[in-house]
Amino acid sequence: MQQITAFDKYGEQLAELVQWDKDITLYVEDHAIDKAYKVHFCNQKSSDAMVVPSEYSNGRLSVLIPNDLLTEASPITGYIHIEKDSEHRSLYCFKILIRKRPKPANYIYSDEKNYLTFEKVLEEAKHYAKTAQSYTLGNTTLRPGESVDNAFYYYQQAQKHAEEADKSETNALTYAQNAKRSHSEAAGSATAAAKSATAAAQSAVNALESANTAGTKALEADQSVTAAESFAHGRTGTRENEETDNAKFYNQSAKNNSDTAKLHLEQVEQAGSNALSALKDALDMDRPHFQVDLSSGHLMYEGGRFQFQVNTEGHLEWGLTI
Repeated sequence: MQQITAFDKYGEQLAELVQWDKDITLYVEDHAIDKAYKVHFCNQKSSDAMVVPSEYSNGRLSVLIPNDLLTEASPITGYIHIEKDSEHRSLYCFKILIRKRPKPANYIYSDEKNYLTFEKVLEEAKHYAKTAQSYTLGNTTLRPGESVDNAFYYYQQAQKHAEEADKSETNALTYAQNAKRSHSEAAGSATAAAKSATAAAQSAVNALESANTAGTKALEADQSVTAAESFAHGRTGTRENEETDNAKFYNQSAKNNSDTAKLHLEQVEQAGSNALSALKDALDMDRPHFQVDLSSGHLMYEGGRFQFQVNTEGHLEWGLTI
């Protein structure tokens, strides 16, 4: 373990402090300290080290010395806990002497903890867990309108549309069969042919609308709930991949998935509406017109989308151009 020199905010070496000092920030820097690592503080009376989050700026790590330790006339030892390349090691150590003096009459003690306690971690874990549940399932009273603004609700809506799409696909097949029947009857008379053309075009509209609706799926959201600091927001170095395996991360993931599912649902409805409008516009076509040529006795046809021809057996055959 390497001894490292601590400095105060003025750049002077911080070798000693006086008992009852408060809110002292120290600074350290070294080539291996490249981000904000946690610092563990203790003295001779400590049964557990106080773990304090740090800040990192302009190549220097800064951390606030726990005021609890400054109330005791015992040297303070600090360990910088480096987490790098899958290793978690206390690579640096510094010591600060505490000069004893009587407690000042105007000293005001604050019980606000600037280090991480189990109660604080647990409270934070519960908050992130509840927020994750709100965006995933709702039923937390944490957000207004969360009962219809969560990933599970949008998943149910997407599933409902998928079921409607299956039903529409069945209806489309029925429309297509009806259209085929209508086209067969159209060969008998011009009036029946015109009706069959209208029915066939409407069947095509319904079939395409069903096909567009049937292709829509929604994303499912993951529910992730954890407890304690590591499972609340990571940054403890106790588990692999904890920066992406914690309640806060799952909370953000659930929210993003919820927004994505909602967006896909709106896109499905808009795409179906656009497709239906486009096909209905296509229905404005030329209608077929039949007349008898009195000079020759022939049945003449123009317009529409029917094609007629006489086969080698003398039968009249017809077809429909879509």
